[in-house]
Amino acid sequence: MVKEKEFSNMPQAAFDTAFDGPFPTYQPNPEHSPASIDAAIRIGAVFIPGFSGTYETLVDPSIAVAVMRR
Repeated sequence: MVKEKEFSNMPQAAFDTAFDGPFPTYQPNPEHSPASIDAAIRIGAVFIPGFSGTYETLVDPSIAVAVMRR
C-alpha cells in the first residue's frame, strides 16, 4: 500500500531494496554498542562542524537495560 500510494513511479525492485534493505542492520535489542555510537559520532563530525562526544557522554544505557529486563 505504501508503494502504490507514495512511490507509484518507483520500480518495485528499488522500493523493495530501500524498504527491506536496512532490516539486517537493526539492533537485536535497544542497547547501542560503543562501536555503533563511535561510528555515528564520526558521521556527525563530517556534517556538523564542531560535533564531538563519546559513548559515555552521549549514551545513557540505563533505559535500554531496563527495557531488556522486563
